[in-house]
Amino acid sequence: MTGRRRFRVRGTVQGVGFRPFVFNLAEQLGVTGWVLNDADGVLAEAQGSPAALDAFEHGLWTQAPLHATLDAVVSEAVKAIDEPRVETGPGFEIRPGCGMRPGFEIRPSPAGTRGHAGVLPDLTTCRACVAEILDPSDRRFRYPFTNCTHCGPRFSIMDRLPYDRANTAMAAFEMCALCRDEYEHPRDRRFHAQPNACPACGPTLALRDRFNVASATGDDALRAAVALLREGQIVAVKGIGGFHLLVDATNAAAVARLRARKGRPTKPFAVMFRDEAQLDAACAPTNVERAAVSGSRAPITLMRRRAGLLAPGVAPGTPWLGALLPYTPLHHLLLRDLAVAVVATSGNVAGAPICTQGLDAMQRLGDVADVFLDHNREIRRPVEDAVVRQFEQDVCVLRRGRGMAPARVASCADVAVVAVGGARKNAVSVLRGGAVILGPHLGELDADLHAHAMHAAAMQDLPQLLGVDPLIVAHDMHPDYASTRSAHATPYRRIPVQHHHAHAATVLAERGLESACAVVWDGTGFADDGTVWGGEFLRVTRHDFERIAHLRHFRLAGGDAAIRAPARQALGLMVALDQPAALARTGLDAATEAALIRMLRSGLRAPLTSSAGRLFDAVSWLLGCVSADTSFEGEAAGALEHAADGKDVLTLQPLPVPTLTAGVLDWGPMILAILRRRHTESSGGLSALFHHALARGIADVVQQEGQLDVVLSGGCFQNRRLLETVAASLREVGHRPHWCRAIPPNDGGLAAGQAVVAASISSISSR
Repeated sequence: MTGRRRFRVRGTVQGVGFRPFVFNLAEQLGVTGWVLNDADGVLAEAQGSPAALDAFEHGLWTQAPLHATLDAVVSEAVKAIDEPRVETGPGFEIRPGCGMRPGFEIRPSPAGTRGHAGVLPDLTTCRACVAEILDPSDRRFRYPFTNCTHCGPRFSIMDRLPYDRANTAMAAFEMCALCRDEYEHPRDRRFHAQPNACPACGPTLALRDRFNVASATGDDALRAAVALLREGQIVAVKGIGGFHLLVDATNAAAVARLRARKGRPTKPFAVMFRDEAQLDAACAPTNVERAAVSGSRAPITLMRRRAGLLAPGVAPGTPWLGALLPYTPLHHLLLRDLAVAVVATSGNVAGAPICTQGLDAMQRLGDVADVFLDHNREIRRPVEDAVVRQFEQDVCVLRRGRGMAPARVASCADVAVVAVGGARKNAVSVLRGGAVILGPHLGELDADLHAHAMHAAAMQDLPQLLGVDPLIVAHDMHPDYASTRSAHATPYRRIPVQHHHAHAATVLAERGLESACAVVWDGTGFADDGTVWGGEFLRVTRHDFERIAHLRHFRLAGGDAAIRAPARQALGLMVALDQPAALARTGLDAATEAALIRMLRSGLRAPLTSSAGRLFDAVSWLLGCVSADTSFEGEAAGALEHAADGKDVLTLQPLPVPTLTAGVLDWGPMILAILRRRHTESSGGLSALFHHALARGIADVVQQEGQLDVVLSGGCFQNRRLLETVAASLREVGHRPHWCRAIPPNDGGLAAGQAVVAASISSISSR
């Protein structure tokens, strides 16, 4: 008995070779019908015996392509139709448009629809494509834009759904006969590969100076760029989601020149290695880190560095290195030709957005790069590299970017929401069909006008691309954030979300919790009590929170001016303890120091803060881990973490554990002990003890609260020493610690938490 069923497949099923997979599955099972992409995902009809149709549906779930993520397969019976069978056999080919009705066909996508298909991030070059570009006998030998259904650009070149070539930047390139033959052959791995191209018909490279004058094209441009890198030149290279600035990572002078020109004096650079063997010579990755850096997403992965090989200026003052491997054919060719590792840092200046277009890059990076290796495939939206770090036996995302965004990161109430994030490490999220979809890292919104324009574009682009008509815009409570102002400019219902509630909600949603005790520690978060929050203990649900405790307050001299001045923060601690004379040095002249002390004592332009981030910064300065001023966010706290590296607290005299009194966790006795001991004990030992004492203090607060589930979030929990020590301390006293794996703990995850809270509030209010 013959039947016919229609199958609606939802999820990330476009750009992964899903239609070719369905075609071949149908052929294997002997069913007839068709499949197509539309704006809701994939739609198919299959006709055959009940057993064959059951096997077809089972195969959709169990045999889907590697990069596909299925949210649903919904089937319904439809009326069987008379279809002429076409016998196939060895050497028999059925191709779309050949004038013959096949047993099963891939149909064109309907135009003008808008729906809910998943959007696939850009994919790392697969091994088969790498083999082709290294094979002198292959027609794609040394072609830097080689791809197939398993790899290549997706999100960064997409104009709209469905994911068809006409809806991407590749519409500008008409396939040659050979590429068209691959594209139409059911058994070719480029069957319906939308970015398919070759040297005869695809994008091309050009080496240009800052005035847009080309000196070489094609493979000559690539070889010339390699020669310049060998000479110590800075080359801006256009990749998938934007420009990188590359220099030889073994050339100290070249690295120093890049730092000076980019205005990045100390922040570590990421390094791209040719292959795993070269990476192993410079780093000591764990099995978890190796799996991450060499996996299909190829993020920047933090791992321990080895001495030697790389120039010291690549990552000064830290035992960690952000390492990555080539993820496009262009990078594979560059690294193999050059033979040495390269610094691969974002093509921007001082926190501004990454450049994506050649002329823009030449204007903004003209004083940084010596030359530009450009190409003529347009980048539709900026996508920076993702960053991950191992915590315990898993990796956690610190920055969602290429290969990881946009992506579903959590589930919650089904409300149409766009969330606009915060001011730093900004990202936009959309809530659609009960799924929180977090977009890629955008950067610092207060960097320049480019940042504001990019954020405004993302607020419109991500909902439109995903087929969402927002009813609600969720934003931070801080009235002066650029993202808050952007939210107020929309016509949607506005729901402000408290900063630390949003951080906690990310963990609740990702880990499937409804309520918990939350420890949210970061640098700054707006509250309406006149103080700056940042060391918070909350009783949280997805829609509400209650502050149950916080770190002891101290004042910040000059407010925001103190954020990158650890000496000012340390002075605030000393005044809070009535011990300003305890500081042997501040790096400030006597008159300035006296004025700051007066400011702190009067409270004028010196707001109170409970910030854990500022406490870490101050202790970092007290222990001599950092200078009076820092050049990037997290520098002082990072130096404090690095100082503790390898130190065993069991061999050291402990510091006093902060105690909880009337809802305040008092660090005072611990800081006074550090002041007494800092001249006779190592900074590394005291740093390790500081982390340990705070972890014990956290566990004591949580024990008094009594909640078994404890969520840890906020930028301070990027600190591996802190997070792992706190987690161990909580488990020792019978609690279950939770933190995010897929959502950044820093402000890069803020938009996801905002969406969760806003959806929950809206859902409850509509009952």
